[in-house]
Amino acid sequence: LESELFGHVRGAFTGAANARNGMIVRADGGTLFLDELGRISATVQARLLRVIEERVVRPLGGDTERAVDVRVIAASRDDLDAEVAAGRFRPDLLYRLAVVRIVLPPLRSRREDIPLLARDLLRRRGLADEAPAGANLDRLIAHAWPGNVRELRNVLDRAIALAPGAQRFSDLTIRLEASPIVGDGLAVRSDLPYAEAKAAMLHDLERRYLADVLARTGGNLSAASRESGIDRKHLRTLARKHGLVDDGGEDS
Repeated sequence: LESELFGHVRGAFTGAANARNGMIVRADGGTLFLDELGRISATVQARLLRVIEERVVRPLGGDTERAVDVRVIAASRDDLDAEVAAGRFRPDLLYRLAVVRIVLPPLRSRREDIPLLARDLLRRRGLADEAPAGANLDRLIAHAWPGNVRELRNVLDRAIALAPGAQRFSDLTIRLEASPIVGDGLAVRSDLPYAEAKAAMLHDLERRYLADVLARTGGNLSAASRESGIDRKHLRTLARKHGLVDDGGEDS
């Protein structure tokens, strides 16, 4: 990563047959986007801080610095404030980068975006440009999405790959991996009285559990009943309550 960001001179390390400019130099006069910022090493953090503060960069193995004018935009899935508190991330680097913070909620907290995201991806993959609907969409909306948009993209790509000749969203079979139904997947509503917060969490837990079981069994209620141990009629009632099955047809 150091070589990719800061570049290197010839002979800086084994295999460095030629000098190479890093991403920072190549972004000179423009914008550098750094993803997964919370995963970079302490050494890279220190070097990056110098670039931001002094506006100079020195390649690996080099003894001269080059002035650069780069705007840095960084993203992280980690809570960097918590990483600072744990001693894994430099507070001075965080303060220099966090001039403007944009907090993007996880996909499970903006489920209304799922149809729009799915439609755009399906269109890019050559399927009909139409609003997703039906049981497939219900499964997507009910899923916890611990992997956020990347997971949604992978789920749809897999469904498309396994359905050669599919023309529209309804032609696909959406299969979702079981996702954790504990931890940060369930939001604690501390803004509500205890009884209401408990009811809201149980409702969310019930919906996510049923959605995962139905996704794994391809929407087959009989198979879902056997796997979950829930009576089939009661399972159908619960699934209807959460909008996970159509009111009409029976499963195969």
